[in-house]
Amino acid sequence: MAHPVPRRLNQPSETSGKRILLALVALVALTGTSWGLAHAALGPWGAPVALSIAATKATIVLVFFMELGRAGPTPRLVVFITCAFIALLTFGMLADSALR
Repeated sequence: MAHPVPRRLNQPSETSGKRILLALVALVALTGTSWGLAHAALGPWGAPVALSIAATKATIVLVFFMELGRAGPTPRLVVFITCAFIALLTFGMLADSALR
């Protein structure tokens, strides 16, 4: 016998079409900005700027499309652990390149 699905999962999303459209426009604008800055001479600032744009786009996707604000504790924990592993790998990469 199947288990009943919790009621909050059956409820329609409260995110309006206007907010989704604005998020989509922001993602497209950030993609264009990223593409344009890839052809600019940013020197040592190229990687941090690109990573900042990527983090902003990931945040928009998490908040507006994946609705992380309405999610329960398990999806939030998964996002936190994923970010922690990425930070750990980034720290290891920076430490390795600094000590060479």
